[in-house]
Amino acid sequence: MLQVQCVLQLAGATVDLLDVQGSSVMVCLEDGWDVTTQVAATAQVLLDPHYRTLDGFRALLEKEWLGFGHRFTHRSNQTQANQASGFAPVFLQFLDVIHQVATTGL
Repeated sequence: MLQVQCVLQLAGATVDLLDVQGSSVMVCLEDGWDVTTQVAATAQVLLDPHYRTLDGFRALLEKEWLGFGHRFTHRSNQTQANQASGFAPVFLQFLDVIHQVATTGL
């Protein structure tokens, strides 16, 4: 839950910088591209109502997750070679973040 909270806080800060302050933002986090993708995609859902539609959400997933090469197989521990490295539910965390946004009406 702490990871979900951090993603929501960082996405909120990104939205604030972009929308309220009119600044440019570059998202690059020390935790790597997984958290960066989560924050960038969440901020886009918060900023643009198009990404809150089914077609828009699908386009967002294609752009931010597939287009930038998220390693679904590796992170989801789906191959024998990756099973020793452990399970990192990055995409599931992102879906939880979006669920939190949807249920709170942000």
